[in-house]
Amino acid sequence: MADPELVRAYNDGRYLIALVDFGVELLFLVGFLALGWHRRLWARLSRFHKAPSGRTGQALARVLGPEFRAALLFAAAFLLLEYLVGLPVSIWSRAHGIAYGLATDDWARWSGDQLKAVALGLPLTLLLVAGLFPLARRLPRTWWLALGLGAGLVLLAYQAVAPYQVHLYHRLEPLAQRRPELAEQVVALARRAGVSLGEVLVVDAGRVTAALDAYVAGRGPSRRLVLFDTLIDSAPEPEILAAVAHELGHRLEEDPWHEALLGVLGAVAVFGLVKLLLAALRRIKRLRVGPDNDPVNLPALFLCLALTVTLFSLAGNALSRDRERAADRRAVELLGDPAPLLALYDRLAARNLADPDPPAWVVLLMYDHPPMSERRSLVRTRGR
Repeated sequence: MADPELVRAYNDGRYLIALVDFGVELLFLVGFLALGWHRRLWARLSRFHKAPSGRTGQALARVLGPEFRAALLFAAAFLLLEYLVGLPVSIWSRAHGIAYGLATDDWARWSGDQLKAVALGLPLTLLLVAGLFPLARRLPRTWWLALGLGAGLVLLAYQAVAPYQVHLYHRLEPLAQRRPELAEQVVALARRAGVSLGEVLVVDAGRVTAALDAYVAGRGPSRRLVLFDTLIDSAPEPEILAAVAHELGHRLEEDPWHEALLGVLGAVAVFGLVKLLLAALRRIKRLRVGPDNDPVNLPALFLCLALTVTLFSLAGNALSRDRERAADRRAVELLGDPAPLLALYDRLAARNLADPDPPAWVVLLMYDHPPMSERRSLVRTRGR
């Protein structure tokens, strides 16, 4: 077991970093609006705007608006500024992980991963800009509904390719090549559970973290079970199979159609609330927020999205904690013995410096898994 004082110090720092990160983001967005920097930035970048020429440019102008080039340039510049403002907190977070032995990658690799994340986030932001503001022009009252439905469908499609995103950051190899006998046991456990796994892979997570983990991602042909090499290399087979059983438990509890519908409705609700918040911000004259169809309002949109996503994440975290409890119950049923799962949780708590009894407000705001003490209690009760 890890030293309780070490666990407390690590988690206190982690909670503080999370709160500061959110606070810095809000202060930046509110300050950007209140100081009028969004309009100054737009004025500077608009100088580079040229009327679209050629058939393709004119067609894009008809669909996206006459100033679509300036709008996309503005979005890219703002995203870069937001990233730079949050960079010191990201560096602090990584330094905190290094200090407590959880972050293992060097700064060069970390910096490269940060650049990859920006490169992935930029097209998504530009896609949002290209979709939202033209919709707001054509559908001033119902753009939030159309955009929410579109975003929900895009997220559903993304789930099919999301499992492959890890290849941008890590190397993966089939478990059968690394541990053939263990791979056979995993496949046998999945078969007994009635869960189809497309692939069973090991990811080189140890290059960036000392933490232990496993997950199942994707749907249908893209479904794969991924095990951290830190887990494979440090835990005995019964505990590894306990981790697999927990992940299989998630698949046994899932209802794809229900989750798909919930995802789409959630996206619609998010953008519905964003529209209401934008209307509220317009009443605060100091913030200088204009109409929904004005690309200059991108910082206001980000502010509303940050507040909305935070609010919805409270419900999402509660739902996730319920699903984790259900997966634990399923895992005990699959294993027939709670002992391996309890041993695994002891190992996870020690290696990951998990807070056994976090404050209630921390669980409410930050935890998508139940605290370890609660999980141990549930598994013991289920195993009786």
